[in-house]
Amino acid sequence: PMVSKFASALSILSGHDAYEFIRLNLPGALPSITTLRNYNQSISLPLRECEFRFESLKTYLDSIDSSYVSVVCSL
Repeated sequence: PMVSKFASALSILSGHDAYEFIRLNLPGALPSITTLRNYNQSISLPLRECEFRFESLKTYLDSIDSSYVSVVCSL
């Protein structure tokens, strides 16, 4: 499950092509796109590239009693 969570996040953040490139260069380390798609469907939480879920973020922040979010972006 931990590898699937990581792979799902990596796929969303890097995009399909970059994920496939990384997966093919690390044989056996990451699940295939099909396996990843099945995992995402099984957790009943649709995960899509470029989709912002502010309501889900607010709910999560409330559940951990936090009101801060930070993003680090460096190129």
